[in-house]
Amino acid sequence: MAASRAVDNPLRQPEAWEAVAMTDTQPRTRNSVWLHAFFSGTVVLTGVIAVAARSPWPARWPAFAALAVLTVAYVVYGRRGYDRPRAAAAFLPIAIAAAFVLPAVVPTTAFVQCIVFPLVWTQVERVRIAVALTAVVGLASGIGLQVSGGPDSLAGTLLIEVVSVVGSCAIGIWMTRVATLAEERRQLLVELHATQDSLADANRAAGIASER
Repeated sequence: MAASRAVDNPLRQPEAWEAVAMTDTQPRTRNSVWLHAFFSGTVVLTGVIAVAARSPWPARWPAFAALAVLTVAYVVYGRRGYDRPRAAAAFLPIAIAAAFVLPAVVPTTAFVQCIVFPLVWTQVERVRIAVALTAVVGLASGIGLQVSGGPDSLAGTLLIEVVSVVGSCAIGIWMTRVATLAEERRQLLVELHATQDSLADANRAAGIASER
């Protein structure tokens, strides 16, 4: 299985996701706009959830502050973390901290995990590390839910986080495999086109030689 080997994680690069649907060799951008849009949409929805929560308003301000810090961190570091390991290393701890702070203040904002889990899988170089960090995100969010819900919520918290972590790992490993196969196919197409070009050049050279 992919998770049992310390292999590179192709999902770390946005173009690997795009390669799943590509069948030619056109240049691919490293700046995946839709990943940024996904982050923005999740943050906005989490903010809406915080506004609609039943928690007292004074208790919600830390949640809004956490969302603001997460957004600024993404603009400064996170958007570059798909390509640059140092930027990812600076951003992911902040994202994991947000996965703890938000549910600790407003339980329903645990929805932020919907973006933190994908961020781990697209910004970490190794599959094994991505699996470990996924577990850390689930643990952080679970502790946050326990802070806000108390001991009575332990069973529900365990169920939510176990399902979230297992589901995220399953999807991440599957997408990693799909992206790897797609990239291998792209490389084979590049080699095939190069071979065809070489054969065409050789045929032209042979034709010119025979005419002479």
